[in-house]
Amino acid sequence: MSEERQKKQQKEENASIMQKRLGGMSGGSQEHPRVQVKHESDMTRKEKRLLEKEKIKGMGLGKKLEYIWMYYKAAIFGLIGAIVLIFVGKNWYYNAQMEDILAIAVVNGGMGETDAWAEEIKAYLGSTDEFEKVTFILNLNTDETGANFDYYAQMAFLAQAQSRGLDVMVTTESMCKKLIDQEYLSDLSEVLDKETLDAFGDQAEKYYVKLEEGEIQDHILLPYDPVCVAILVNTPNLENSVKWVSSLAE
Repeated sequence: MSEERQKKQQKEENASIMQKRLGGMSGGSQEHPRVQVKHESDMTRKEKRLLEKEKIKGMGLGKKLEYIWMYYKAAIFGLIGAIVLIFVGKNWYYNAQMEDILAIAVVNGGMGETDAWAEEIKAYLGSTDEFEKVTFILNLNTDETGANFDYYAQMAFLAQAQSRGLDVMVTTESMCKKLIDQEYLSDLSEVLDKETLDAFGDQAEKYYVKLEEGEIQDHILLPYDPVCVAILVNTPNLENSVKWVSSLAE
C-alpha cells in the first residue's frame, strides 16, 4: 500500500473515530440523529491530541510503529539532528577555547603514553587551567637518511612552523643540523641560562642538546640515538619551552 493511500485511509479512520466520540458525547440520544463531524484541519490542538490518543490506543504494536513512522518521521529526524548539532556545537566550542602552552614535535615518534606525559609536563609548568594543554605532534617522519622529512611531513612542518604552531623539536642529530642551516633553531646560549648549560655539560651543543637516556626515552619509543632537543626560533611559548628543556638536565 502506498504512503498516499495509507494517509487517505488514516484520514477516513480519523473521521470515523471523531464521529464515534461525538456520538458518545451525545449519549446515543435518538433526538439528535445527525452529528456534524469536524475535519481534522478544523480541530483545536486539544481535540487533535485527544484524537491521536484514540487512534493509537486501538492499534497493535506494529501498527503503532507504522503510524508513528508515517506521520512523525520528520519530527524524529529533526530531534536527532538537533541532538547531533548540540553535541557538535559543544565539542567545537570546547576545542575553540583550548590553547597550547607547549607544542612538542617528536620526529619518527613511536609507541608511548603521550597523554599522561603531557599532563605531567602541564603540571610541571604550573598550569591548572582546563583550557590549557601540552600537545605532542607525532606526524613528522623522515626519509631513510633521517636528515630530511618525507614529502607529507615537510608540508606539515612548514605549515606548523610558519603559523607558529611548534615550540620544541625532538629529533635526530642530522635533522637538527639541517634545521640549523635553514635557521629554524634558537641559539641555546641566548635562551638558556649558564647554570642550565653547565648542567647539560658536553650534551649541550650550540643549537640543541643530545640525550642518550632520560625522560624522553622513558616515555616514548624512538628509533634513533642520541635524541636531540631544540627550541624553535619563533616559538610562541618561549618561557615554557625553556622551562621544559631545562628540566631535561636534571
